[in-house]
Amino acid sequence: MIDLSLLRCLRTRTDYDIFRSSVPLNALEPRTKTLVEDIDKYYVEFKEHTSIDFILFKDRFFSYWHRDLDADQTSFYNKTLDRVDVEVDHNTKAILINSLVELKYATDAANLLSQYNAGDEISIVNVMQELTDNAVNRLQQRERREYQEPDFASLLLQDADDSGLKWANASLNAAIRPLRGGDFIIAAGRPDTGKTSFIAHQATNMATQCDEDRCILWLSNEGTRDSIVKRSLNAAIGVSTRELVELQQSGDLKEMYESAIGGAGRLQIEEIVGWTDLEVKDLIEQVNPQLVIMDMIDKINFIGMKRDGRTDEILEAQYSSFREHGIKNDYATIATSQISGDGHGLEFPEMHMLKDSKTGKQGACDVILMIGKSDDPMKDNYRYLSTPKNKLARENCKDPRCTTLFNGNTSRYTDVQS
Repeated sequence: MIDLSLLRCLRTRTDYDIFRSSVPLNALEPRTKTLVEDIDKYYVEFKEHTSIDFILFKDRFFSYWHRDLDADQTSFYNKTLDRVDVEVDHNTKAILINSLVELKYATDAANLLSQYNAGDEISIVNVMQELTDNAVNRLQQRERREYQEPDFASLLLQDADDSGLKWANASLNAAIRPLRGGDFIIAAGRPDTGKTSFIAHQATNMATQCDEDRCILWLSNEGTRDSIVKRSLNAAIGVSTRELVELQQSGDLKEMYESAIGGAGRLQIEEIVGWTDLEVKDLIEQVNPQLVIMDMIDKINFIGMKRDGRTDEILEAQYSSFREHGIKNDYATIATSQISGDGHGLEFPEMHMLKDSKTGKQGACDVILMIGKSDDPMKDNYRYLSTPKNKLARENCKDPRCTTLFNGNTSRYTDVQS
């Protein structure tokens, strides 16, 4: 049966812009699909029209787009188009939106089951659950609810008491407010500049600040868990690996490390090599961390995400997915990335120098924290921290451009006073 309600809701350009993106074409009755596609053509051809001129539409439909219709088909479409030219009320539109959500859900679910039965590598239970949750959320968002006035006192309280996770470096704290749930930071550096050490220094410091029942979760699909644990031991206690061995032999290492990070389990490090995004999100929800370190999102296998677009667009979707998850589950994120070859040897690389990204990653974060390193051999132990993007900036301090001394043995970055 042809869906008149849907077609009527595409009569005006305003409603067309609202509804069209939610219409699953392949799930429509064939004749409805034909008319929807022709309405697409109409609004492309007549960009200045705010609604469909059905006399003109019929002329295009029968004289140009479908000249081979027989008498019965011509009569059917002619009568149908006369019935489409009817205004619909708000309730009809609301019902239609819910129907489109349900139709899209049913279509996507059927496609997933078909792919699964055909042998595609799909975590079917997790994917179906996420699909269901998204549909339920969309339907619930359509329900009428009273507008809640903002609680201004609560909004400003966090800024007033400076709450959140603070950096290990005073120079960064002077430029970036403390990290809170939903914040998304990209920390980027060239290979072998000490990026893992930088994260270890910040993570072991922030672990001591976590709420009593929460922790920091470090997820790696690049370096091994063992190497990250060693860097974290260096950074937390502030000694070299040789000294760590001595502490282990004396039986003091475990107690000193746990004391330095605020207690056992405050910093949890996991390898996620080969994991899907759904598995990663499930782990995060189980642990309920205050901060998640993602090293690196680029290498996570995203189930169901199209891979035929531009690399920067794909990465933007991946980073946005975890940013939204952080907002929903109230945790901050530090995602590691690489700086492209354009940034090699620069103390303060520019924002566009994030690897494999034009504006994709840049648009999906609050802060871009660059770790620069000079080509000058005399500056080999210096690292330069800058924030070419900083939406969490303190007043009058958007980009600190600070110099630090990097100690590779202890995995610590020390501010250099200017």
